[in-house]
Amino acid sequence: MKQKLVSICIALWFSTFSLFAQEETYTWDNVIVGGGGYVTGIVIHPTEVGLMYMRTDIGGIFRWEESDNRWVPLFGWVSPDEDNLYGVDGIALDQNNPDIIYATLGKYPTDAGGIYKSYDRGIHWEKLREDTFASNMKYREVGENIAVDPNNSNVVYCGTRINGLIRSTNAGSNWSTISSVPTGYVGDPSNYWDFDNNPIGIRSIVIDPSSTISGRSRNIYAAVWSDGVYHSNNGGDSFYKMAGSPSNVIRVENAPGNIVYATTEDGIYKYNGSWQKLAVNPTGYTMFNGIDVDPNNSNNLIASTGTQLWWQKQYISSDAGVSWKELDAFNGTMTVHDATWHSIDLGFYQAATAAIIFDPHKSGRVYSTDWYQVWRTENIWETPSHWYNDVKGHEEIVVLALCTPHEGVALFSGQGDVVGFRHDNQNELPTKRLTDKAECTGIDYCETNPAHFALVSASDWYGANTEIFTSNDYGDNFTAVNVPNGALNGKIAMASNDPNKLVYVFGNSQPYYSTDGGNSWQLSSGGPSTALTTTYMYQYDDPLVSDRTEPNTFYLLDRPNGTLYKSTNGGQSWFVHHNSDLPSSSNYGNLGIGWGDDNNLMGVSLWTDGLWLSNNAGTSFFKINYFSNARMFSFGKAKDGNNIPSIYVYGIHNGQWGVYRSDDFGTNWQRINDDLSYVGNSPTMMKADRQTFGKVYVGTNGSGLFYGEISGSGPDPVGQQPYDGYPIPIPGKVEAEKYDLGGSGEAYNDSDSGNNGGAFRTDDVDIENSSQGGYNIGWTSAGEWLEYTVNVSTAGNYQLEASVASGIGGTKSFEVQIGSTSHQFDFTDASGWQSWQTLNASGIYLNSGQQILRVNILTAGINLDYLNLQQESSSNCSTNFITNPGFETGDLSPWTGWNNGIESNQAHLNSGTYGVGTWWGGRVEQLVNGLEANQQYYLTVWARNLEGGKEGSISVSGYGGAALSTTINSTNWEQYVIGFVTGTGQTSALIRLDAPSNAMSVADDLWLGCGSSNARVSKSVTVESSSEIILAPNPAENEVSVLGLQSEGTIQIYSLEGELYKEVDVSPSAKVNIQDLPSGIYIMTILTSGLTNHHRLVVK
Repeated sequence: MKQKLVSICIALWFSTFSLFAQEETYTWDNVIVGGGGYVTGIVIHPTEVGLMYMRTDIGGIFRWEESDNRWVPLFGWVSPDEDNLYGVDGIALDQNNPDIIYATLGKYPTDAGGIYKSYDRGIHWEKLREDTFASNMKYREVGENIAVDPNNSNVVYCGTRINGLIRSTNAGSNWSTISSVPTGYVGDPSNYWDFDNNPIGIRSIVIDPSSTISGRSRNIYAAVWSDGVYHSNNGGDSFYKMAGSPSNVIRVENAPGNIVYATTEDGIYKYNGSWQKLAVNPTGYTMFNGIDVDPNNSNNLIASTGTQLWWQKQYISSDAGVSWKELDAFNGTMTVHDATWHSIDLGFYQAATAAIIFDPHKSGRVYSTDWYQVWRTENIWETPSHWYNDVKGHEEIVVLALCTPHEGVALFSGQGDVVGFRHDNQNELPTKRLTDKAECTGIDYCETNPAHFALVSASDWYGANTEIFTSNDYGDNFTAVNVPNGALNGKIAMASNDPNKLVYVFGNSQPYYSTDGGNSWQLSSGGPSTALTTTYMYQYDDPLVSDRTEPNTFYLLDRPNGTLYKSTNGGQSWFVHHNSDLPSSSNYGNLGIGWGDDNNLMGVSLWTDGLWLSNNAGTSFFKINYFSNARMFSFGKAKDGNNIPSIYVYGIHNGQWGVYRSDDFGTNWQRINDDLSYVGNSPTMMKADRQTFGKVYVGTNGSGLFYGEISGSGPDPVGQQPYDGYPIPIPGKVEAEKYDLGGSGEAYNDSDSGNNGGAFRTDDVDIENSSQGGYNIGWTSAGEWLEYTVNVSTAGNYQLEASVASGIGGTKSFEVQIGSTSHQFDFTDASGWQSWQTLNASGIYLNSGQQILRVNILTAGINLDYLNLQQESSSNCSTNFITNPGFETGDLSPWTGWNNGIESNQAHLNSGTYGVGTWWGGRVEQLVNGLEANQQYYLTVWARNLEGGKEGSISVSGYGGAALSTTINSTNWEQYVIGFVTGTGQTSALIRLDAPSNAMSVADDLWLGCGSSNARVSKSVTVESSSEIILAPNPAENEVSVLGLQSEGTIQIYSLEGELYKEVDVSPSAKVNIQDLPSGIYIMTILTSGLTNHHRLVVK
């Protein structure tokens, strides 16, 4: 083995460690997989459109982010010590305050759980009460087990797994048990792990808001497992069991008129004065799970089956359950549009369906949750209904193996249930899985021939049908080879010099070796049988590595005996390489090795038995006392200028869990995550990137695969970024508390440390709850400032509104700066810190585009709630400033120019009787007067060339800015748009049409007005075949249908400034996805069979 001297003072490893002089700031996010996980519940806020949460069995809570069409994980605050909290047994929203969420947390009853509350939509959480929940046990898909009274937000009911029904009358501060409701089946505390002993308790609570008593909702229903449905008609003070109630109730929903529906193990029941079982046809299914009543029409019901894991069915009723229609993905009543690598045939659709609900804000829209994801249909009543999976951001997969090659694709992952992936683009969905099996517990590649890979894959968690696969095309395709008899999951390694030489080890077995690429296997000699102590897929040991430099060389860690084994003949035989320094450990162990000239560097992490390093290829090891727990370990690419690889450890230093990095082989360390990015859901595997310095991957048991990468350098290298991840849109409201990320001196300046108000955020800006709802900035002092990244959609004059309050006398002043524009507000009101008044200013000119809004506090004592910027409307915005725009006077007045004339040839007209033509270098132009200075205007012109390849042009000049022009590039009628902003003091503009030098162009129907919403675009155009093409709906959101197409064609969608946003090929009766288009007005050009249509498309 090549040896390389690493000059390090060993004494430093046992002394106090210092952090880097200049620490990098890291960005953490999921590697996009789309693997999802079991979504056991979903709730939609009844009053705020787009506010939606899903709960999962082991992955926490996710909030839907409408602006980005993604799910946002909310449990980054949970550390590994508290990872039981990633299990969510129930979730409830406050109808009267959309910022508030309640959740019952706890994967298992054997670890700490409780009732938690968030006041800021899930960013931060407060523990209200310790209690027992079991979100990853029997009937996890049942619920919801917690509910907030819609008529009184202080009243909260919670059904527990073992402690009965409890209630709070002060928004969760205190709880009392309602003794009239039994506990239900509480399992066997001496053996909770037996499936039949799982506690169930009270799993479903609903509140009827239609009537009240003593300021509370009168009617409450609670489903007690193995007993029945209990009802309170006195505001929750006492309950009684409903006569004739079914016993094993899964979910309960109510409808107006004291009507109750319940799904059970033997069907669907309805209470309308008495309980009756509904006849749900077609028959053949008895156990039902999800059920919901349409909040906009109580006759509309939807339910889902729950009798088997895969391919559940749905049933809809429009007559309150008298008759039903079956929906099935395989009988033509449903069409599934899967955005991922999932396969319906493999059961990835409607697997173990949990919840199914109507969207209260959009008629016909339904959401369904299953084993993998959330599904959505926009119209449940159409046949077939079309279902889409919204997977972005929802990552719950379990990571079992990682591989980070030094060239080619930088990351491969092995995962539970979904096998794993080659991650060509870590921010895009993979296109296919590694194999057609379920689990992948080991993967490696050949260092000197990186086209070759090998992996271990099985059909279930316990290793059934374990196979070994190899690839010779950089992991794009894998082919099964042979496998040793009795193989169950396990780990694999490939010799650095020869892809045919493989070593494979599985639980409680000595290693095997192959010299022919896995076609045959032999049991090795001298190797340990305890390198892996389980055949279960959850084997957090990573004990097998190949020497990345020396040929035919492998290392195998026998953790329970503190011994490192080595083979130098391709795994045929093994010998003890080291057995003196490493402790015998009952914890898990990770073994890592350097590469190239650094293959003498080794590391072993042994959880509470610490981190051990070697600089002599494992001949000896020394302990790094910096960590009291070293859960995982990896080498990564060296920092520029360094000659040794960086080290990454997931562990505990001074009681603080974190991911730590050292660039000098353990002398100095930096924690590279923070308390909102713990990556703490039972971390399983970690590997550093070998192609990008500073990048590391951490796999979890239920929250997917994460990457951490350097986002800058210096005290705050992440730089200034918008709080919500995107600029605040203007026109719009700027909430004071949503100042940019970036830290002190970058995004804000505050004169004292800490948040005096203690609300919303945890840095030094002082924030409190506002009496107007939401939050406000307070405790301000002169010299403080806040910055906000905004995006101004349209240049022009704006009205500025500021909501302020103060409790001290005298004149208070603050300044608002946006780009080069500023305005100072002064006010004297001192009626109270929550006595809000509105200050107004007008004529605030803003340029378009992204820019910084800054609030400068000039005097102390100002509370600021929000700023609101709205574009000032011009009194004549609806006016077309062009005289004789369609030439229907039959003459050119007041147009001027040369080589031009009135056209009456129908082929030369867009509409009406007349148009204009200009030829052979001629032009026609008009000086337009009466415009306003500093105002956005749009010129729209219908035009065409009479000869192909000979192009005219349209231009605007003389408006106070550089001349703007666009080329007439078609022999078909097209609409051309030019946007411009008049300069200071400028009230006119010159509009001009220029002909080609040796041909002719014609124009018609010109329009010039202010404000993009008034740009004149024809709704439809009659083409030569006299067929009418219609957009429906229009305005539209998500998608628009193009009706009346007679043939295939191309659709182009332009902004009013002429920017091409989208181009798609379409067929007759096409639907065009417009989810990625911001709200506004667009031009849709439809090209079919040589004909062109133009349409005005409004996106909501």
